[in-house]
Amino acid sequence: MFSNLHMIFNSLTTPLLPLAIYLIFLGLLNLGPSPKVFTGRLDRMYLYAGVSGLVIYGPIQILLPSNAVIRFGDHVWYPMMVLYFFGVLAISMVSRPQLVIYNLSYQDFSLLLSRVKKREVWMEERFGNVIQIIDLEIQFEITSVHAMKSVSLCATRGNQSNLGWHELHKMLRRELISYKASPNGFGWIYLASGLVLAAMVGWTSVSMA
Repeated sequence: MFSNLHMIFNSLTTPLLPLAIYLIFLGLLNLGPSPKVFTGRLDRMYLYAGVSGLVIYGPIQILLPSNAVIRFGDHVWYPMMVLYFFGVLAISMVSRPQLVIYNLSYQDFSLLLSRVKKREVWMEERFGNVIQIIDLEIQFEITSVHAMKSVSLCATRGNQSNLGWHELHKMLRRELISYKASPNGFGWIYLASGLVLAAMVGWTSVSMA
């Protein structure tokens, strides 16, 4: 059993499985009929889970003391996973507030945010792409990624109201329920890449059996 586990973890394709799942997830998000909004913490957790195989198989394995491998054998992979999980959790906890909206362009988001602010009667100050909503005690910069068809709201300073961010998240999610978006063509690339990687992992696992 443990020898099989060792072979699986040392396969060059096995670390690609989490990445394949993440790419398929991104593809489905971009091809979906409506935008989806996530907190920055959740979005990062998805990303870190996607690259977990590459990080554990690469940098963490290289830095792993040889004595640990000799003492724990195949069991050494489990503390490596736990170490990676707590590292990701620590980074997520200290990161500034952020919201990420997939399958929505910058222009469409600007119109959507304007409707929300008008309905909720929020007072704001704007400096280019930086917006401060005084009523919520939050300030963020709007950035967009064309290939991902996504918009990010990143806090520009650390001292902000968590309740304000929660309220903004709730209002945006409510506004997006009835919003229909056109699929992002790049989603097919993410989906196809993920399926190819998953097929490679499956073929390798079968050939090793």
